[in-house]
Amino acid sequence: PRRARRYHAAMASITVPVLLLHGDRDQLVPVDAARATAAQRPRWRYVELHGVGHVPQLQVPDKVAGHILTWLDALPRP
Repeated sequence: PRRARRYHAAMASITVPVLLLHGDRDQLVPVDAARATAAQRPRWRYVELHGVGHVPQLQVPDKVAGHILTWLDALPRP
């Protein structure tokens, strides 16, 4: 419970735009945890990568790069 409170407090403290990429085959961080975090943060952009594990940047680098570039292009300009 204490660890969960710290985690939720840390997530709540983030004030910058967030792109949360998560593989649905992640063996270290359950996909349900990513989904729950994304649901609690509707301003974040959540992308679930199907058939991908814990290291999407190594497993599907082109997809990850595409999602990042699309997300960056959509951010408001200062």
